[in-house]
Amino acid sequence: MQEKPILSIIGEKVALGPIRRELIPLYQRWINDFEVLRTLHIPRPSTFEEIQASYEADVAAERQRKVVYFTIYDHDTLQPIGRTDLCNINYRDRTADFRHRDW
Repeated sequence: MQEKPILSIIGEKVALGPIRRELIPLYQRWINDFEVLRTLHIPRPSTFEEIQASYEADVAAERQRKVVYFTIYDHDTLQPIGRTDLCNINYRDRTADFRHRDW
């Protein structure tokens, strides 16, 4: 039985939770979809090792408290459907930039 993901923000249609190491194979599948590659301007497919290194870099960036990465889940099924992040976080001014990732 699959464990229910941790959900940090829950909306009517989607929920956001932390990125997860066990989802690296799914992230790799998304990033190797040619429609996604076209929108991200990535010239070639990525290996599992590259996606794993990217995940590790994302976790390290979160420790710097300037970015927070989320996995997007379908509200009803809790299936992961994408990733997004808040970047350029400014705690003093309470601002951040929102980015949506197609993968």
